[in-house]
Amino acid sequence: NGRLLTQHTFNVSLDAAAGGLSAVAAWYVVALCVAKAAVVLLSLRSGSYGGTLTPGLALGAAAAFSVAALVLWAFPALGGVPGGASMVLYAAALTGTAAFLGISMNAPLSALTLLIGFTGQGASAWLPMAVAVGTAVLTRWAWTRAFGAKK
Repeated sequence: NGRLLTQHTFNVSLDAAAGGLSAVAAWYVVALCVAKAAVVLLSLRSGSYGGTLTPGLALGAAAAFSVAALVLWAFPALGGVPGGASMVLYAAALTGTAAFLGISMNAPLSALTLLIGFTGQGASAWLPMAVAVGTAVLTRWAWTRAFGAKK
């Protein structure tokens, strides 16, 4: 399942507050994300059955963390928010998880409420997570409308 990757991703984002984000830790998350995606894809394509909830949590957190880390390296001033780069990485991982889970489960409201319940986030995190899920759903809708198979 994806519990260890998810936990590691959130630990790395919170550890960034102590000693800054190390390149080794960030690349480790990227490598684990790619490996996890390959294993999940190969497993599902080969006919194995099972849920996609915990892999979706792991892939969403790791992918969003990776993108946020790249953006912070390109634009270090973005880490100047209260809480610093650690908070940016944590928020990216959390909202990315919500968006990815909403798309992969094809149940955006369920994904949002599950993630709020799993993480125990307060009301201040609900709006950014809902915006991330809504944006992901609208992006998927526009993509399938533009590039989907014609009947």
